[in-house]
Amino acid sequence: MHRICQQAATGSGDARPAPHRCWSAWLALALTCLGLAGCGGGGGGGGAGDGSGDASSNYGVVRVTVKDSFGSAVAGATVLGPRGALSTDALGTTLVVIHWPDVTANLTVSRATYADKTVVATSVTGQVSDLTVTLDRATSAAGGSLTSRSGVLPTVGNAGQQMTFEIELVVVDGDSRPIGNLGMANFQLRPCTPDPANTRVDCVRGSVAGADVAYTPAMSAPEAAQLIAGLPARPYAAALLLDQSGSIVLSDPTGARLFSTKAFLGRLGDGDHALLAAFAGNPGAMIPTSPLTVFGPFRDRASASSYFPTLDSLASLVGGNTPL
Repeated sequence: MHRICQQAATGSGDARPAPHRCWSAWLALALTCLGLAGCGGGGGGGGAGDGSGDASSNYGVVRVTVKDSFGSAVAGATVLGPRGALSTDALGTTLVVIHWPDVTANLTVSRATYADKTVVATSVTGQVSDLTVTLDRATSAAGGSLTSRSGVLPTVGNAGQQMTFEIELVVVDGDSRPIGNLGMANFQLRPCTPDPANTRVDCVRGSVAGADVAYTPAMSAPEAAQLIAGLPARPYAAALLLDQSGSIVLSDPTGARLFSTKAFLGRLGDGDHALLAAFAGNPGAMIPTSPLTVFGPFRDRASASSYFPTLDSLASLVGGNTPL
């Protein structure tokens, strides 16, 4: 491979390797190799039944590039094609071979935390075609509970064995937008049993300090439900601290935290500001400044995309411990 690059560069009078010519030479070699047994002879003969003897004319190659909705490369994606499964490299690319006489093939592209996508790849025999596939992140509804409503405290009756309470819930869809058409049938209170493996209160805090009391709901559905309208949006400032310690390799191998940060920055409202920072401690920390790197000044939605290259660079800057 190195000799091919050198020759391609030298032939143009340039002493440096020319990446695009090197790539073309590699592809030409790859196309030729496909018609032989391991490029070491033994395959011999012509092509796929046409007797032409030109192996490269009997194959089409599709260079598949997988990106996310922000245009960032998706490395490690699986591309399932006519010759089995392939994996994208650090640039999100892989080569799919389509045999003559076929010119099209169905490809299924998948990656953990992304939604699968099936596309049709079209090839030209003896040439390399390009196909870009955009994968969408797999999202789901989420939510959380707030503290009991102001002025509405739980009441205890039946000799201290029954408690009635109100609680506010916030539920959003997969795009983090509020879901407002929910009713009592959409919520259910389930029994709770304390987990002895932790020290926090899982169910109900008892009268004795640290006590955790199990409960069984008298009725699983709420007695009543009321939609509480949200307050008018107000400008805010948020600091985003991204964990870059070594454990991220296992807990976030696909960079979901980086994608989520882009989504958050891209949805800032008028007057909102955000500050981006990353943390990791020595030894082994790879961020520019350990234990905390702060990237630039506060910025608003208009300049949010200027953060994206920095976020992409953090994908490879994982290492060290957690300085918290």
